[in-house]
Amino acid sequence: LIFAVIVYSSFTGLSALSTHWTHLAACRFLGAIGLGGAWPLSVALLVETWPDKYRSVLAGLMGAGANVGFLIAGSFARLMENYSWRWVIAMGFVIGMSSLLVIVFVPEPTKWKLSRQKQQRSNLGELFTPRYARSTIVGTLLSTIALLGTWGSFLWLSTYVDQIAEGTKYQNSARATVAIWQSYGQIIGGFLGGVLAGWMGNKSSWRFLCVMAWASVLALFWFNTTFGYPMVLMGAFAGLFVTAFFGWLPKFLPELYPTRIRATGQGFSFNAGRIVAGFGVLGAGRLVEAFDGDYRKGMMVMCSIYLLGLIVILFAPETGGKMVSDEEDEAAMAAQAK
Repeated sequence: LIFAVIVYSSFTGLSALSTHWTHLAACRFLGAIGLGGAWPLSVALLVETWPDKYRSVLAGLMGAGANVGFLIAGSFARLMENYSWRWVIAMGFVIGMSSLLVIVFVPEPTKWKLSRQKQQRSNLGELFTPRYARSTIVGTLLSTIALLGTWGSFLWLSTYVDQIAEGTKYQNSARATVAIWQSYGQIIGGFLGGVLAGWMGNKSSWRFLCVMAWASVLALFWFNTTFGYPMVLMGAFAGLFVTAFFGWLPKFLPELYPTRIRATGQGFSFNAGRIVAGFGVLGAGRLVEAFDGDYRKGMMVMCSIYLLGLIVILFAPETGGKMVSDEEDEAAMAAQAK
């Protein structure tokens, strides 16, 4: 985890020194690799350290915490709107490296230590054995839907805002204003995602979030053709449901695997989802081109990805809200060895 934080913080900082778009792209790519490692390791560290009864709240706090960062970034961007964007990127480096002051004092989870003592190592290939293949495939698809719904539709709101605010008195502040209010909704949503999963159950809460995310994003782009406070408030409301998935996933994904492959399994599912969603975002750009540069129409189509989530969740394993116990895993391994 420490190594992952150093990687994404360092390359985020180097992004601020870029003199060509290729430099920026390379730094963002390498920084994203570090971030992709930090997320599953952080989730595993939390769920293996705290008692099970707190997992829903912890998952929600993790989802909310990421969006506190977005709020800070949006607020800082607004303060620095008359200065270079490089200062905003540099702030990411400072905050990322500062987190190491906390991480170095966090002990390794007892569950992980016991697993290591038994010489139980993670094996990427095991994620696709009959025992875990279903979990891995479904986890990847759910992550893809959550990420593509966010990146492919909702996060284009800032670009759309720039388009419709151009030439108005809001053109210099509209993007930052929307980002700040989005973050308010996202902080609440990130927390509620984990809590709802614990209260309603994984599948029921997922269905609820898919319907609400689709409806709120559709309404956001449907009803707002000019920039104003209705758009700002509807953006915050949509952000609540769109981001709730990132409190839901830290609750659900760890339940699919035992300690020895938990970080590997949830890391693969989430990051494979990131890769697929990344290609999907490119498709979203082509979709906007097909609508003659109309972001509004393109995003109203893209948000339908959430409806696909209603189908995928039907194939999700029933976890009963509990993680795979190490004892159950050891028994299965022993039976397989016979």
